[in-house]
Amino acid sequence: MGFWNKSLYLILLIAFFGMMGGALMGPVLPALMDPFGVTESRVGLVLGVYTFFTAVTMPFVGSLIDSFGRKKVAFICLVVNGFAGVGCSIASNFVVLLVFRAVQGVGIAGLMPVAMTLIDDLYQEEEKVRAMGRLSTTTAVGGVLAPLLGGSLAFLNWRYPFYFYGLSIPVAIASISYLPDRNKTNLDDEPEKGLNRASELKSCLMKVDLIAILASAFLIFFLLYTIVTFLPMKLVNQLGYTEMEAGIILAALALTGAIVALNIEKISPKSSFKPLISLGFLLTGSGVILLSISPTIKQIIPSLLIFGAGMGLIQPLLNDVVTDLAPDTAVGTTTSIYNTMKYVGQTAAPLFFGWILISTNLNTVFLVSGLIGITGAIIAAIQTQRKNKKPKNKELTR
Repeated sequence: MGFWNKSLYLILLIAFFGMMGGALMGPVLPALMDPFGVTESRVGLVLGVYTFFTAVTMPFVGSLIDSFGRKKVAFICLVVNGFAGVGCSIASNFVVLLVFRAVQGVGIAGLMPVAMTLIDDLYQEEEKVRAMGRLSTTTAVGGVLAPLLGGSLAFLNWRYPFYFYGLSIPVAIASISYLPDRNKTNLDDEPEKGLNRASELKSCLMKVDLIAILASAFLIFFLLYTIVTFLPMKLVNQLGYTEMEAGIILAALALTGAIVALNIEKISPKSSFKPLISLGFLLTGSGVILLSISPTIKQIIPSLLIFGAGMGLIQPLLNDVVTDLAPDTAVGTTTSIYNTMKYVGQTAAPLFFGWILISTNLNTVFLVSGLIGITGAIIAAIQTQRKNKKPKNKELTR
């Protein structure tokens, strides 16, 4: 099997839909306020409810990936994501919309863990690093396209962005024919496989490096969804931009992220991952703080570019390291826990800052979020003084 094959293309499509549940919606939020009669502090629940149910469901889906099979989980999750996403377009009120988003969150929960686990099944050593790099690039490019697409469709009609999710159904059908469904270590015939998996997973979760990776996954997406949720409100409601223009502006963030992710080996081919994580949080935290003092688009764009550079530095590092640390018998479960922390961060940001927004303003939201990011950079820098070598001495993924 060559590196580029039908399975890899499908895996990358699955990962693409796995990140579109939230990224597509950011510029759409202002367009939902009038049709559903909700305020800025409440419309963020469209993201918060979706990410909450994704986070709650993901650990259970991870176990199914390891025991029930990659292909079956991918098919079911893609179908649920498609139908629930389209269902949002026919919601008669805000509560019904949130119910459909909750169901969509359940469906999307397995997509990124399945993609990462399939890559771990199909590739080894340098090819695995390369494949993980392509996955990171796919999500980064998706991060550029999603706000552009979401904002453009919402400019025409608030229902149109939800129709896009229906495209995951053809991907589900294709997965039946072209996705492999095997466990790399062929442990399914061992009666004690469940006990072995639980024991190895428990040992893995006690590793300091994995705890640091999980905390970093939470924090980076907490910071990201502060921007995804609240910056469109500033752009549309305060500065007078359309939803389409807000999507174009948000794309600046993902564009620099994609550039950095593609070149991370050139940036630091042999470095330990912890100093780079610290640098990444310094950049992301600084970018969010700058948004709090950016009154015009001339200041907002550089702030997003700085944030995107930090995001592009952190994301591929985390994806690479977490699969190195995962035991072979529980790759799906470990990557699901890792991705769960991302969605917990995505959920916490709109809920926490929606509460803060009730009594303050958007600039305060960005300031507090940025200070939290800087705190993460300081903690990562302190951890760098301890054992800071990357597991298995693997090269960094792109």
